[in-house]
Amino acid sequence: MPFGSSKAALMGAAGGGSTPVEFSGYDAISTSGDYTYVTYASSGTVTCVNGGEIDLILIGGGGGCASYSGSNVGGGGGGAVVAGAGVEVEDGTFSLTVGAKGNNTSAVNGGNSSIYIAGWYLYAGGGGYGGQGTWGWAQAGAAGNSVANGNITPTSPYVAAGGAGGGGGIWYQYQTGSGGPGQATATSGTGSGGGTWTSHTSGSGGGGGSAYNNYGRGGGGSGGADGDTGSDGKEGYNWLNGSSYGSGGDGGNGDNVAWTGYGRGSGYHNKSSQDGALIIRYLT
Repeated sequence: MPFGSSKAALMGAAGGGSTPVEFSGYDAISTSGDYTYVTYASSGTVTCVNGGEIDLILIGGGGGCASYSGSNVGGGGGGAVVAGAGVEVEDGTFSLTVGAKGNNTSAVNGGNSSIYIAGWYLYAGGGGYGGQGTWGWAQAGAAGNSVANGNITPTSPYVAAGGAGGGGGIWYQYQTGSGGPGQATATSGTGSGGGTWTSHTSGSGGGGGSAYNNYGRGGGGSGGADGDTGSDGKEGYNWLNGSSYGSGGDGGNGDNVAWTGYGRGSGYHNKSSQDGALIIRYLT
């Protein structure tokens, strides 16, 4: 955990012990235990009224499904997550881009989320779309967005995480599409706000297997869980608040409708994917 008992006693995450950390302009605020959580779920500005030590998670948009929406379609990959702990942020206003979700009617990756905050450029790539399956064709799932494939062009110093891959479509009894590859975390330089940052590779979408399984494959999760020859979408990254973000969408026979957090990929049962978000936590 980013806060030791001595830091908590000194209120180190609350701006030096006397003035609590404070943000404004958020879409939602909640408290749990000793912590306050603020959520920004749309593009705009993030205003830090009183700086100090924070934890944060930036989530990319979930991948869509291909245009054929029947049971042969693969699930979209989960949007990437960038998670930092013990990051020092100063007072100021920061411009936030929240990655838009793909959708359940077109082969579109999720959008990238980005922000410059605490001396870091942060990028969370969108998830790859799920492939379709139709007569004579089984489409592969798409790769998640990343620095490596040119979907993210970062500015240093940065932390940039890549999205999860979409699941492959299937043409029943004949062929199955491959899963889109998940993407890794890339870093460059050292931001002035320091902190400890996650390093992970998002999961690849499911693909291959028997073409007699009449269902598209599940999307990969941003937490590193690969899809397989089944249809369930995979769970995303489980953050400090106990919620999962960037989970994969279900293929044609999947029913993991519990994965509902920001950045989830589109799926046959859970339908529309989810936009990205920025969530910040600090000691109350």
